[in-house]
Amino acid sequence: MELVIVQQNVCGRDVYEGKRNIQDYEILIKEVREENPDIIFLTEFYYREMYDITQEILEEYEFIKPVLLSEEDENKDGLYASCILAIKKTTVNKGERFELANMLDYRYICADLNIKTGKILKVLLMYVPQTYNATRYRVEQKRKMLVSANKYITRNSNTLIFVGGDMNSDIDGKTTTWIKEFEQIYEKLIDTDCKKKATWKGKRLDYALISKTMKSSVNTIPLETQSDHIGLRTVWNI
Repeated sequence: MELVIVQQNVCGRDVYEGKRNIQDYEILIKEVREENPDIIFLTEFYYREMYDITQEILEEYEFIKPVLLSEEDENKDGLYASCILAIKKTTVNKGERFELANMLDYRYICADLNIKTGKILKVLLMYVPQTYNATRYRVEQKRKMLVSANKYITRNSNTLIFVGGDMNSDIDGKTTTWIKEFEQIYEKLIDTDCKKKATWKGKRLDYALISKTMKSSVNTIPLETQSDHIGLRTVWNI
């Protein structure tokens, strides 16, 4: 089976702060849909403005929210730094979701997905905090998220696993706080990005990583959209 995964930071902060409008976001999601992905992962998602619109555009997809996200949380004005997962109903089915320790509640999705071949694909998708001008709490929270993710990946290193998202860590430039913690994750997995192009303002912050035990054809290329982040399109023959 050829599995297509698209991940995209959608500039939720810019919509929340009025620097961009919701029509720009609609164009962005339509661009993502044109890639005909089986799995879509969106970060920096601004729930109050974006969720209904996204469902309308991606009507053939089922949506998976962060495991601890409540209806009250979804309606909070400031809930932009979050994520959402959409899976195409004809090729991927929702399995069990998992709660990991020391993770920011709305910034990750950890789940089993049942793909058409009958195999289970484990996904860990994250929007890790940036640490530029961040509070001490946010800096430490990034470390905790990376450590927790590393433990999950280690436990599942012999399975079919995909790890992606906006990590706010530049492995090539060795930049951002806790880069060594991110390196520990990176070294356990295969980097599928063949071009390793910067995804935001000269930095490579977005990644598509798979387990080393999975010997299969996989390739990730950059995806130019309306966002200020370059997206990633991964084609994986499983």
